[in-house]
Amino acid sequence: MANEKISALTPGAPAQSGDLIPIARAGSNYSLTAAQIAALGGPTGPAGASGPTGPTGATGSGATGPTGAAGPTGPSGSGPTGPTGSGATGPTGVTGPSGSGPTGPTGAGATGPTGATGATGPSGTGPTGPTGSGAIGPTGPTGPSGSGPTGPTGAAGSGSGTVTSVSVISANGLAGTVATATTTPAITLSTSITGPLKGAAGALAAAAATDIIGLWSGTGSASNVLAGNGALTTGVAIPSLPSYTTPVAADLMIVYSQANAAADQCTLAVLQAEFLALGLRIQTAATSTTITPTVGTADQVNQANTQATGTLTIANPTGTPTDGQRLTIRLTSTNVQTFAWGSQYHGSTTAALPAASSGGGKRDYLGFIYCAATTQWDYVTSVTGF
Repeated sequence: MANEKISALTPGAPAQSGDLIPIARAGSNYSLTAAQIAALGGPTGPAGASGPTGPTGATGSGATGPTGAAGPTGPSGSGPTGPTGSGATGPTGVTGPSGSGPTGPTGAGATGPTGATGATGPSGTGPTGPTGSGAIGPTGPTGPSGSGPTGPTGAAGSGSGTVTSVSVISANGLAGTVATATTTPAITLSTSITGPLKGAAGALAAAAATDIIGLWSGTGSASNVLAGNGALTTGVAIPSLPSYTTPVAADLMIVYSQANAAADQCTLAVLQAEFLALGLRIQTAATSTTITPTVGTADQVNQANTQATGTLTIANPTGTPTDGQRLTIRLTSTNVQTFAWGSQYHGSTTAALPAASSGGGKRDYLGFIYCAATTQWDYVTSVTGF
C-alpha cells in the first residue's frame, strides 16, 4: 500500500477482533490482531523459593511479580456528521381586501318638545272639629265583703265499736244458722221451701206446676206426670211416652212454649222439623278405608281422606231414618278413591252411583234421600271437584 499518515486513514471503529495492527519489535515490523492485543497481559513474576518442609511449618508463597504495561489505545473511528437536509420555506400569500359594504344612515325622525307641567291645585282638607265625649262619672264605693265566719273544727272521734253477736233472720224464703256467733261467726244459709224455686219480686218462692216444663214420671201410666213442684200428679190428659226405643212421627213430646209461657205438647215430626231448621247435624269421620253414616244423629258426613289410592267403602248407614230424610257425604280426598257402595244406596237409570272421588285434595258432595217404601237411599245429586 502507498505511504500514508495514520491521521489520513479512514476511521475503522468499532474495532473487530480480526483487525491487524502494525507494531515494531526489536528493529523489525510485525502485525497483531485486536483480539491478541486485548488478551495481552503483563508478564508473570518469577516464583519464590519454597521454604523447607517442617512438621507443621507455614505454607510458603512467592511474591507476585509486577503488572506489565498496558498496550496503546487505538484511534477513534467515527465518521463526520452530514449536513441538515431541510428545504426552504415558501413566501406567504397576499391577503385579499375586506368585503363588507358601507353602513347606511340612521333613519329616526326628530323627537318633539316636552309639554309644560300644569299648576298644582290647592289642598282640600277642612278644619278638625272638637272632641265630642262627655265627662266620666265618679266611681261608686265598694260594698262590704259578704262571707260569714268559719265554724270551729269538730273534735276527732275516738274509740271503736264491737259486734257482740251475729244472727240470721228468716225472710224472703231464706233461713240460716250461725256457729260461734260471738267470736268468729260461721253463717250457713238454708231455705224453708221444698221443691223447685223461682224468683218472685226479690225473694225466693216455690215454683208452681205451670212455671216449669212437666216431666214424665216413667211409671208407664197414661195419666201420671211429675209436675214442677216435685209431686206426682194424676188426671193430666197427656198420653204416656212409649215404652220402646223406636219413636214415630206422631209421638208427643212436652216442651216449654215461649208463646204461651207454659208447658205445651207437640209431635215428634214437628219437633224434628224445627231441629232441622236450626241447622244440619254434622258427623266427622276420621280418615279410613270405610265411611259409615249415623243417620240417627247426623244429616251430613264429612271426611278428609288421606289414604293411598285404593278402595273406599261407603257402608250402609246406622240408625233409624225417616221417610224423605236427606243425607250428604262431603269427601275431601288426597288420592283418588274407588267407591264400593253398600246395598242400601240406590242409583237410577239416569244417575248411576259415582265410581270414584276426584282426589288431588278436592272436595266432592254426594246427595241422597231416604225412601221408606224401599228402605233405600236414592242417589239424587253430586257436585265434585271443589
